[in-house]
Amino acid sequence: MEIMKFFKHFFRYCPPAAFCLLSLFLIMGTHFVIFSEKVDKLYPPVSLSKADAIIVLTGGERRIETGLRLLKQGLGSRLLISGVNATFHPNRFVQNMHVDPQLFECCVDLGYQATNTKSNAEESAVWIKKHNYKTLYIVTHDYHIARSLLELRYLMPDINFIAYPIKENVTQDKVKQLNKIRMLASEYIKNIGFQIRSAFQSTQN
Repeated sequence: MEIMKFFKHFFRYCPPAAFCLLSLFLIMGTHFVIFSEKVDKLYPPVSLSKADAIIVLTGGERRIETGLRLLKQGLGSRLLISGVNATFHPNRFVQNMHVDPQLFECCVDLGYQATNTKSNAEESAVWIKKHNYKTLYIVTHDYHIARSLLELRYLMPDINFIAYPIKENVTQDKVKQLNKIRMLASEYIKNIGFQIRSAFQSTQN
């Protein structure tokens, strides 16, 4: 009887709809913490084996530089930089990135079609099929790598994608720390969006 009284009083002051929203908020908050902890533990592979090629997804510092370094190390025969601004000329790229013009001419492709992670995957899929690649390094930031791989594997489940996450610089700056939390929260929500979209598309097939 005491339990029944408790629930009677509880739902009087906390309607079922509010209780459901509170529960959803707590569940998502817990999942966000787990997601953030997983991101924090992501590091580039210790042992780097040679892949067929390398793909850089633009949108953050040091991504392109990292992809070029992997290419120079011989860890892939060709590099795709996906999501390049349409106004960015190849000659400026060579100058700004201090790339050997011969290396750029033979082994670097710039993708201008992608504007988000989904279109990054679509642009990459066309490039991968064109060259018949099977194993590729994917270079992007640690918070972005999980969704990038989800999008890529959704389109190309038979391809071996090797994650190469770039770590954010550790900082004590409060503004930068808040920006990192904001980016993580945004990425977490986008991950949920991918799961919903892929589940819906599966029911349509």
